[in-house]
Amino acid sequence: MQVDEGDSTPYTVKLATRPSGSFAVSVSIAVSSVSGRTGNKYRDPPHFNLDKNQLIFTQENWKRPQTVTVSIGEDDDWSTNWAAFLTHTALGADYSGVTAKQDVWIRDNDVAGQGTVTITYISQEVYEGESAQFLMRFSPAVKQDILDPQLALTWDGNFRNTGNALNAVGCHTVYAGHSTSYLCRVQTDDDATEEMDGSVTATVTHSRLPGYRVGSPGSATVIIRDDDALGEMRPLVSVTGKSASVTEGGEAAFNVEVWPVPTSPITVNVFTEDHGNFVSAADLGAKNIQVGGASRNATYAVKTIDDSVDEPDANLYVTYHQVKTTR
Repeated sequence: MQVDEGDSTPYTVKLATRPSGSFAVSVSIAVSSVSGRTGNKYRDPPHFNLDKNQLIFTQENWKRPQTVTVSIGEDDDWSTNWAAFLTHTALGADYSGVTAKQDVWIRDNDVAGQGTVTITYISQEVYEGESAQFLMRFSPAVKQDILDPQLALTWDGNFRNTGNALNAVGCHTVYAGHSTSYLCRVQTDDDATEEMDGSVTATVTHSRLPGYRVGSPGSATVIIRDDDALGEMRPLVSVTGKSASVTEGGEAAFNVEVWPVPTSPITVNVFTEDHGNFVSAADLGAKNIQVGGASRNATYAVKTIDDSVDEPDANLYVTYHQVKTTR
């Protein structure tokens, strides 16, 4: 018999002859992946339920088939089809030890490729020595603990920082949990050689997460500016926390400073990450701050959530290029 994920189907159990007395029939379950892909946390078997796991037959009711209903839980991750093997064992009378089996084909109802992974840059240009930042977006939001889209980096110019393992050209595993986005930082090399500007391109080559495919845009390029020209004044941006910690429910304040002082206000892009559960989704991700004019400083405040849950402390990160501060 076949049951779709999220559905239920009944089947019947009946006796061939009148029993010598009353007895019970127990029902046991074994579930297996059809393709053998067991043990992968993305592909745990669906929730399998029987409305009853024991049937009672007597000399009076033995002619009436008894119904067992199989129900399969619903999820939203494309994985694989499963099979359940039901064993019915008679526990008494002259049927004692008799067994009968019923196989159930569990068909997944989620469409492969219904989700998408895309990538964009945070800032289109960086100076050598800074981090090129790429934002990977997942639609719909991922619900598994680990996501592993494969990211390939292609370099133009001599700006690759060999001390960063992620900078090797090829595929790399990146992680994101319970989120719609993941910020990937690629450190560039700072040298004293005047050279042509270059670039780094990040491409999502494929995703091993069931149900997600590479969408558009599937690649993004950040320009890397050389800063070694004679007399060149390189603008600087820093982000620092105004205090070392904050209690949930309070505001985490960060000072954003630019140098030299711009003659008119400029827009500074920062990115907020919560490595806990203390900031609402609306306050996370990329934000723009106006800095300059009368002052080189601006305050960026992040409101934290006050709840009644006893949970571990966590870090809140606000980043501009390679400058990161922890609260």
